[in-house]
Amino acid sequence: MNTSRRKINLEKEVIPATSDHVFKALMAKCPRYRVELTSMITGIPKDLILNTYYEKNTEHVVDTALEKGRTSDYIFGLDNYIVNYELNDSLKEGLIDRNDNYFDKIKVSILKMSESYQNMPVFIQINLNNFNKFNKFRDIAVFKSRDEDGVVETLKWEKYHLSYKKALRKYLNGKRLSKLEKYLVILPLRNKKDLDKLSEGDDILMETVTEIKRMTYDLDKVGLYDIEEDRKRLEKTGLIAAEQKGEKRGIEQGKLETAKTLLKDNIPISKVVQYTGLSEKQVRKLC
Repeated sequence: MNTSRRKINLEKEVIPATSDHVFKALMAKCPRYRVELTSMITGIPKDLILNTYYEKNTEHVVDTALEKGRTSDYIFGLDNYIVNYELNDSLKEGLIDRNDNYFDKIKVSILKMSESYQNMPVFIQINLNNFNKFNKFRDIAVFKSRDEDGVVETLKWEKYHLSYKKALRKYLNGKRLSKLEKYLVILPLRNKKDLDKLSEGDDILMETVTEIKRMTYDLDKVGLYDIEEDRKRLEKTGLIAAEQKGEKRGIEQGKLETAKTLLKDNIPISKVVQYTGLSEKQVRKLC
């Protein structure tokens, strides 16, 4: 039994919507929230988002073993747009390059299916960040392909960065939030009372909070949240960074260090084997 893992108190807490499983389900099952958030960020008309939406996550193929478990967070299509949401928990080494890679893959896949460049949709990546690097002076940081004089080279792609960490800090300090900030803060909040207070008077947010509560119960019941938390623990050990660099020795050492960490947390040997790829014999030697 893992005694160190933070347990969810179902009476008072929810699994935050910054959790992969909750965020993806939220975007799929709460269309009004998806419409409002996307429109506020990009300026795309709400009717267009609501009426022409189609999911694209299932079409996004993972090319290599190193990408396994690190696919884009949410992708959907609209009339003349492809929108890619990314939840970024921390500014790890290679994060921006990784997201760019997925963004480029989406563009290439659409290019192959398009009859001409003129029919290409606009590609939009929206990064919701747990850091402030791009949002120190503005709530929405927009990146496009520009020259040194600020002339935009192409209107076919753009990237947005927003900091839900910045909005959360403002909320915790008791400051008044804009509508966009409320829609961001609802993602990392855990306390049910805070969620109810934040969403009061907004039908869309109240509906979204209800869905987060429902998903918390479902995920807690089947244990998917535990699996995700264990995956994040692996990332923190540097295992994934070692894989990306292709350093075989670093990968093996990373696996061993990860296994030691999991064993200290009383994770069963069978799960340690599953998470690290080590043999049972290798894991038992660490006990």
